[in-house]
Amino acid sequence: MNLLPDLYEHWKGQARGIWHRRLAVAAQAFRSVWSNKWVRHLSLAAWVLCLGQSAILFGVGQLLVKDSVIYTVVNQMDAQPRALVGGLVSWILERPDLSVSSTYGLCFYYFTRWFQPLSLVLVTLMIPMLISQDLSSRAIIIYRSKALGQGDYLFGKFMAVFGLLGFVWLLPIIQAWLLGCLLSPEWSFLWHARLALFQSIGFVVASITFLSLLAMGVSALSQREKATTVIWLVLWILGHFLAKSQGEDHPWLAYLSFTHILDQWAIQLFNPSAHVSQLMENLPILGSFTSLTERWMRFPTAEGAAPWVGAAIMVGMSASILKRKVKPE
Repeated sequence: MNLLPDLYEHWKGQARGIWHRRLAVAAQAFRSVWSNKWVRHLSLAAWVLCLGQSAILFGVGQLLVKDSVIYTVVNQMDAQPRALVGGLVSWILERPDLSVSSTYGLCFYYFTRWFQPLSLVLVTLMIPMLISQDLSSRAIIIYRSKALGQGDYLFGKFMAVFGLLGFVWLLPIIQAWLLGCLLSPEWSFLWHARLALFQSIGFVVASITFLSLLAMGVSALSQREKATTVIWLVLWILGHFLAKSQGEDHPWLAYLSFTHILDQWAIQLFNPSAHVSQLMENLPILGSFTSLTERWMRFPTAEGAAPWVGAAIMVGMSASILKRKVKPE
């Protein structure tokens, strides 16, 4: 007796590996997040901000073109700003290796920080749609039925958060740098400004990796989507308040704030004090702009390995939560 049905046919489809299943998890999470109109609006705002950065860098390059509109506007300014711009132009022409590197380094120190609050708001909107939603709907059971391990599921969620933050933070920064250099009057800007690009990529990649892991841990804390949003906001606002109000008396409290950790990473990677010193040394007229120079002189100092240790502890706690909460039933 034939045990197999007559209609049995060997499967001839294409076998797909584990990466296809990981991407399926990432795609589902991304679609869920992208369905929120505020996420789309913030993403658009990030790219508008990118155009603003490119315009600023374009203006710096146009200072070297004597018949440009920027140059004409500068010549119509008061004596003090005109002297400052003239000194900057002379410095760029004489030592482009130092001037372009310092100018771009200081600009991108501020540029990358502009995207930080925007990215934190995006994470706030994403948190309910990451793991909390799957816990409440028991979707993890379906994922596990597709031969998808716990690590594969979490990696797919991480790719979704990292990808969206990269789209609204990393890519605009790279785009602004490229446009600023390509629209400059000298091709040498591409070479002299390279350090600002590497510093920006290093800071942004480290930041969005850190925020993605924290967001996943917070999202796994509860099945109630609103509860995870409230927890994230408390961690963000309370940590920032403690860092600002109690950080001087109790330095360890500052590392309860992930925003303080990100600020310290930016200071360590960009070293803005060194760029300010270069500007002050080569443009003595900056001393007459007291409000600007006083703000620059108040740059906080880097705190060594402490921010990295604080970040490692937070990531470890997030990993522990994920291991305990995201498991088959």
